[in-house]
Order: sequence, then C-alpha cells, then structure tokens
Amino acid sequence: MASLLLAVSGCGLLGEESAPSDVRLLVSAPVDGADQAQVLGILTRNDQGCLVLDQGPPDHVPVVWPEGTVPLLGDDTLDGVRLPSGTEVRVGQSLQGGGGYSTLKDVTLGSGDPAKCGFGEGSGAAMLSSDPVSVSTPSASPTS
Repeated sequence: MASLLLAVSGCGLLGEESAPSDVRLLVSAPVDGADQAQVLGILTRNDQGCLVLDQGPPDHVPVVWPEGTVPLLGDDTLDGVRLPSGTEVRVGQSLQGGGGYSTLKDVTLGSGDPAKCGFGEGSGAAMLSSDPVSVSTPSASPTS
C-alpha cells in the first residue's frame, strides 16, 4: 500500500473522481461505427489545456478516450493519460491504435466538456477504442 501511495503521489496520477475541475479529459463509451479506422498522431495540448492529436498542420483533433481512462497530471497541467489497459500516453508521444472518427455531437461523454476545450458540437473527434495502443517518442530531427 505504501508503494502504491508513493507511485500515485510521485507521478501526480489522480483518478477521475478526484481530478481537479480544470482537467479537460473527454471520455466516452464506445460509439457505433467509430471503431472502423486507425487513429494516429502526436499527442499535444491545445490552448485550453485539452488533449488533441496533431495529425499534421492544420489538423489538431480532440481525442475521446475509452471509459476507464484516467488523467496523468503534472504541475496543474494534463500531461497525458493511462488507458484501461495500463498503457500510458504522454504529451509529445506518437500514438497509434484502433478507433475511428466521429463528430462530438454524436458522442455521449461520460466526462469532459468540449466547449471548455474550445470545440463545437460539429467538431470532428478521434475516438480511441480500448484496443492496444502503440506509443513511441518521436526522434528529434537531425540538425546540420
């Protein structure tokens, strides 16, 4: 128990119930038809501090995470997530996984508020399923 408590406080990991209200993590049950594609991109934060996938300019789409996903918090920022499978994805890492795309108006969110993230109902969203996710840290570009 002591080691678990240390890991939780050392990493800044909080469950959804105790997460500060300014954490903007969009979570949903699976959506019919939103699991037929591959989701990929580099995880980043938008100006409102919400997690988005950078899929190359100008595409930064909100991410809707599967139920059971919990935030990984840093110093008052959302640094990433831990998926129900235990996989951690942090800002700056590339992710690839099963899922699909939908609009936020077609998603019933269990938590999160798209408006506070700067997204409208018609915004497209990457729906990550609970399938395994490949995570990697992109290598730095060589300099000349």
